[in-house]
Amino acid sequence: MPQFLIKMILLSIALATFLACGEAEETDSTNCKTFIEAKSWQEAIDCYEDGDFDESPEDNLEAEEYIYLATWAGAYAGKYDLTGTAIIESLLEEDGGDEGEDSGGSPIDFTSQINEYASLGTLSTAVTDMQRCMDLILAIPEAIRDPESDTAGYYAEDISKIGAIYAFFLVDLQKKDFDDSLLDTDLTDEELLDKADALIATLENGGSIVSDPELQAQIDAQLEELNSQPGDNNKEKLEALLNQ
Repeated sequence: MPQFLIKMILLSIALATFLACGEAEETDSTNCKTFIEAKSWQEAIDCYEDGDFDESPEDNLEAEEYIYLATWAGAYAGKYDLTGTAIIESLLEEDGGDEGEDSGGSPIDFTSQINEYASLGTLSTAVTDMQRCMDLILAIPEAIRDPESDTAGYYAEDISKIGAIYAFFLVDLQKKDFDDSLLDTDLTDEELLDKADALIATLENGGSIVSDPELQAQIDAQLEELNSQPGDNNKEKLEALLNQ
């Protein structure tokens, strides 16, 4: 099995534990973590949304006091099967058992999953949910989630990997949403440009979270591929990329 996949499987096991077992005192004082452990994702989201949780906490708290933001984000991701077990199964499927072959691209092939959301008419909801998920991760102060920082949380490396997985998924959602939107005659060029700009922002935000060189290289490659396309703005560049 390729080294990269082995790394991803190991981090995914840590991810499953991390999402289910956050130790923040604020989280432990509510039922929110219980809902996550039961994989009742919407109930967990509602618990956080309706509870005494702050999506923009002060930036001078102890590292452990920010874990609830990661578990809150994990509840959004759980709605779309971004949990440790699903990630491991997808990676093993994608590997196909060929030694020395790396599938490349994002850690998981999301195409079938995203096409299903599109057919069900829930694609825009998934985009909104995962943007919310990324916002919650980014609400953890950079000094806490940066493994190189003197004040990094013990979970900083996990945040880096989680952020990459979420960013890759959201980018693929946004690509499909943008591609489908090109057929919507009610949308203006400005609205399409907003969608393309949001996709670029996802990659840039993912790059600000990720510390793993291999994952960072994947994000950089996607940004470079988009920026190399012909066009005067991100809408035209993304359209050119999708039409290749």
